[in-house]
Amino acid sequence: MSKKSITFVPKIKIDTIMRKLFSFFAMVAVVLGMASCGDGNNPDQPTPSKVGLKGVFSIGAGRQVRFSQGNLQYKKTATSGQLLFAEHQYDVLSQEENEQIGSEAYTIDLFGWGTGDEPAKDSRVGADYAAFKDWGDNIIGDSEAKYWRTLSKDEWNYLLLDRPNASYLAVWATLEFNNVQGIILLPDNWGEVKPSGITLSTDQSWTANILSLQTQWDALEQAGAVFLPYSRLYRSGQTVKKDNPAGSYWTSSDYAESSAYRVMINDKLATEYVGRYLGFYVRLVHDMPNVYTVYDKTTHVMTYYYDNKMESRKGDNFIVEEYNPNLNPYYTRFEAYTYYREVEKAVVDVSMKNYPYTSMYNLFGYCRDFVTDDAVGLEKMTTIEGLENLPTARVTYMHGMFNSCSSLKSLDLRSFDTKNVTGMGQMFYLCQSLTSLDLRSFNTANVEYMNYMFYGCSSLTSLNVSSFDTKNVTAMSDMFNGCSSLTSLDVSSFNTANVTNMSYMFHGCSSLTSLALDVNSFNTANVTNMSHMFASCTSLKSLDVSSFDTKNVEYMNCMFYGCSSLTSLDVSSFDTKNVKYMREMFYGCTSLTSLDLRSFNTANVKSMYYMFKGCSLLTTIYCNDDDDWSQSASNIDSYNMFYECTSLKGGQGTEYDESNTDISYAHPDEGKNNPGYFTRK
Repeated sequence: MSKKSITFVPKIKIDTIMRKLFSFFAMVAVVLGMASCGDGNNPDQPTPSKVGLKGVFSIGAGRQVRFSQGNLQYKKTATSGQLLFAEHQYDVLSQEENEQIGSEAYTIDLFGWGTGDEPAKDSRVGADYAAFKDWGDNIIGDSEAKYWRTLSKDEWNYLLLDRPNASYLAVWATLEFNNVQGIILLPDNWGEVKPSGITLSTDQSWTANILSLQTQWDALEQAGAVFLPYSRLYRSGQTVKKDNPAGSYWTSSDYAESSAYRVMINDKLATEYVGRYLGFYVRLVHDMPNVYTVYDKTTHVMTYYYDNKMESRKGDNFIVEEYNPNLNPYYTRFEAYTYYREVEKAVVDVSMKNYPYTSMYNLFGYCRDFVTDDAVGLEKMTTIEGLENLPTARVTYMHGMFNSCSSLKSLDLRSFDTKNVTGMGQMFYLCQSLTSLDLRSFNTANVEYMNYMFYGCSSLTSLNVSSFDTKNVTAMSDMFNGCSSLTSLDVSSFNTANVTNMSYMFHGCSSLTSLALDVNSFNTANVTNMSHMFASCTSLKSLDVSSFDTKNVEYMNCMFYGCSSLTSLDVSSFDTKNVKYMREMFYGCTSLTSLDLRSFNTANVKSMYYMFKGCSLLTTIYCNDDDDWSQSASNIDSYNMFYECTSLKGGQGTEYDESNTDISYAHPDEGKNNPGYFTRK
């Protein structure tokens, strides 16, 4: 017997448990009927013949279906014929019943391949089955035409063999109460909904799982299980034979001119091609709605939908791809990445009001070019219509939502309800054409991540974040990095008590002046990283960081890098005992004339590389009497730490010497006997 390479659970006979728990499962059936599976199930769902059974099954990455309530049947009377589903999943018709084909009245459940237009076709000529006509194209029961369809070979293979945890989601069983064998398919979320007390064996044997009572099966069915009856019956013309080595179900996939693929059920699950004229069972499915995009090559418009019409929207002029933030948020989202660069407008269809996910991760964000490994954004998209159709009230994650929408000039987010959002990182990353952004309606009370939120929004001239509630935010790194046109930014109300990372927070905000950036109220007690925090803020003339609590900071490298307009900077209260990196900390602060570093403890510092490089007007560095950084010279990379500090002079008159620019001169000046660049205070 063929087995998957998995750990098998002990084989059991389920009736020994179930007889004792009969009353318990009655209760389980009620509870499971009310449980949400995250796919739209509810206790008032329509009858199975309309929407399919309860369980949801993956048939491909991000694609799911529900099964019909039973195998397909065709009922012929003297005056009409109709397709219908078996009353129960385990129902199959007998050899005698199927042999009545051609008589005045009969019911059959064995069909030639693709006979949706002629269910009773019994020709044995392969050419008579040339074109596949799906049985689901017809009205079946109370469902409309094309509601149901047949799975392809690849979809069956994914379902049976390749979906996550497939090895234990298809089990062999005997329904002893109805004397029928078959495969029990368990839904994707089986781990969440399986009835307590049931352990199904994965042994590939009809005796692996024996259900003696119908109530046992009912409990499984209520939890979403599907049963595919096994029978050796098949039809060849009007003759029904009972020597089929495997139970067989048709797929929609052809093989050659007169052959097509079937699914075989015996001691293993497989697909193989056979003659199209043979009569096998048919089990239909209904596609669950998908979130997907349709790109029109002519208009360059990409439309977002949530419905089950994805297949029907495909065509030579359209590129259709699925969006699932849980399975493939960006890297594998758009396989045909080349068109992504050509999108000029996005439209959010009204169907998106039923959007099923709590994440909008990278909804309009970039994808990955698999050839060059470059990030590819919607770089030509200037407009998004229909944002009011997004149901944001239940969304918890908006990370990267508009990432790399570099041509987008405006966004109307007034309809956004963000009260449950926890992640806004990279939300407007590289939206470099946005000139304004109205976020007054944003409720950020539950947000934890704001890192890279406005990174690269280089055209924003103003940004009102004064109403942001940041009490739960832990990450603010790169939050305003590259907002080079901002002339004012009010962050005075920010509660930063839980923030641990402020690296690059204001990096490149080159138009902000001292009056436009007040960080004096920041609580930095938990911050460990301040590297590049104010780097390249070239218009800042003064900056009050005197209230910063830096006792836990480890990274101060490039903290004030390139702040070329700063004329004063008070870091006299900095506690640096845990700092490891100070390299390029004041690099390019060309307007500073003095620095008071008496509070600096450099015991753990590893790098001071270019620490004061280019501070050409810096004349005085104040220190304590016994501050001698040079004693740690062997442990610190201090290459050119004073390079180009041409105005620097020690307390005893030692002047800058371009041949002495490392840590050896980082101590109080003792004159000619022990020259240094520091001045005691």
